[in-house]
Amino acid sequence: MSTRVAKPGEEIIISGEIVNDGLRFGTTYVVVIIADPYDHSREVFNSDKDLPVHFKRSLRIVDIPRFKTAPFALTWSIPKKIESGVYDIKIQLWNPSKLFKKNTKKFYPYLFYDSGWSGLLEITEETSLSNTENQKRPRVFISYSWYTETHQIWVQELADELVKNGI
Repeated sequence: MSTRVAKPGEEIIISGEIVNDGLRFGTTYVVVIIADPYDHSREVFNSDKDLPVHFKRSLRIVDIPRFKTAPFALTWSIPKKIESGVYDIKIQLWNPSKLFKKNTKKFYPYLFYDSGWSGLLEITEETSLSNTENQKRPRVFISYSWYTETHQIWVQELADELVKNGI
């Protein structure tokens, strides 16, 4: 996941792969938390608390073969009234008891993995560099090498951001 810039009201896709390094088939429940980097207790999004049940169930990844990977993804709609700034993300993998809210002697929530906090995105206020009547629209030429597919995607995202902002 790379850090990016977004605006209030936009949707971003948060995705990744889970590796089962256990002894048998694995099932896990993915929890995504986004928070203020200076005070992680100030969560702006917690998939376990903020998503409807049917979306949370899509974050239950079932029967991951031993030493294999399984993808997960969710779309987060950035609130329109969110403060501008940088936000951190944490990914947690829980046993399904957390999803189903079971808490007995036999079934209880157990945290398998916690990624720790890392930078996710910067949210900026709605601004545009689009031309007004008396201003010329800025122009740019992007020159880059076809290094890797990831690099090509990054360049395309840069170009899309420039066009979106009137360049």
